[in-house]
Amino acid sequence: MRPLFKIFVILTSLSFTPPAFTAIASGGLSAFPKRVEFSSHQKNSVLNLTNNGNKTTKYRIQLVDFIHDKKGNLQAIPTTKLPPNYHSAKKIVRYSPRQITIRPGESQAIRLLVRRSRNLAEGEYRSFIYFQALPDKQKTANNIQTLTQSDTDSVHITPIVLQSLALPIVVQQGKLSANAQIKTLTLIREDPKNPSIKLHLSRSGNRSLYGEVEIKQGDKTVGLAKGLTLYNPYKERTFNVPLDADKLQSGEILTVTYRGLDRDAGTTFATGEIIVP
Repeated sequence: MRPLFKIFVILTSLSFTPPAFTAIASGGLSAFPKRVEFSSHQKNSVLNLTNNGNKTTKYRIQLVDFIHDKKGNLQAIPTTKLPPNYHSAKKIVRYSPRQITIRPGESQAIRLLVRRSRNLAEGEYRSFIYFQALPDKQKTANNIQTLTQSDTDSVHITPIVLQSLALPIVVQQGKLSANAQIKTLTLIREDPKNPSIKLHLSRSGNRSLYGEVEIKQGDKTVGLAKGLTLYNPYKERTFNVPLDADKLQSGEILTVTYRGLDRDAGTTFATGEIIVP
């Protein structure tokens, strides 16, 4: 009689290892606001989460530091390896609760508190609040029980995809300022049906910029991208903004504007022009 081999592998994120993100979002969890920013004298804020999924989910909450990699993705990094002039907010931000369970359609408030020491240096402090969905222990136990009762010789690999959500927490200390300059503009038309503008943006000052890029041809908007951030201490970043191919006219000037959102709403940081060939 052949020996019976049964292997059950569950791929989970039980240990905290945030991946790289091109977009930091979760299909089942939404948040308002999308980013939390504390002014120099602000101490308290509230973040509201809503479960848009169809099942009750438990989330573990932590503060994490992210940096941009060479491709522009956000990558988690230990505080000890942060670049020079990067101030983590992990030591001055407190939050409650640390773990939540949200039923479908329900919401949960996360309370945030900034504790500034008297000698806190002037600058911008930033980290991300990270919500990691936890696996359903009962479902996992049932899967293991079902497998051990099977009489077949097999290897079962069952992946469990754990959704997550990360949002920036920005704390300002002292008098901070920033500005921007559009260094280069390139019209990309490799695919005539999907043209875009490649925008190389340069930042100056001692705080991050958060805004949107609008591209106009005359009085018509032909491209718009919101939520474009150039984080301090990084000085430069490249964005790609899709264009409406049906509205583009050869020989016309495209005006590209980078302007602020949230606290900087109404502020134009940089403009540039390029002619459509």
